[in-house]
Amino acid sequence: WELGPDEGEGGDDRSFFALSPGGDRARVALVARVMARAPRLAGWRLLAGKPPRTWALRFIMATATGEVEIDGTQWEAVLYRTPTGAIDVVLRPPAEPPLTADDALAVAHILVDGELGESVRLEVVGAIDVVRAWDDRAAPAARRLEVGLLARLVRGSRH
Repeated sequence: WELGPDEGEGGDDRSFFALSPGGDRARVALVARVMARAPRLAGWRLLAGKPPRTWALRFIMATATGEVEIDGTQWEAVLYRTPTGAIDVVLRPPAEPPLTADDALAVAHILVDGELGESVRLEVVGAIDVVRAWDDRAAPAARRLEVGLLARLVRGSRH
């Protein structure tokens, strides 16, 4: 779950509560049913899944070696449409800060969820992967992340 100030709708005095399916597509319908039955509270917006963030693609993440500042604008992305119609997102982190493979993948999920929102990600993204270097095919298509880029690319790939 997640809660915070509601930057989506209803003004400055609202908050949101999001119940997350934990990245599990099989739980999406259950979470939607639970949130539909939840009582409505003044000043609160209830969401099934974490919403897109209003952010600068920057955050601090706890790792086994300590806290690391992440600047998503230093990451690059390539999107691929799969034969099933899903969109795979491949991200390449900068060399610094050094991240383990697991931490880099966790950052990739935070970046994609933060830009798309968890529900959209679960609906349209097939896989999220991290590479340390682009192959010859991907390198020309790689784009440096900026706020809103993933949402624009996913929206363009869905048509």
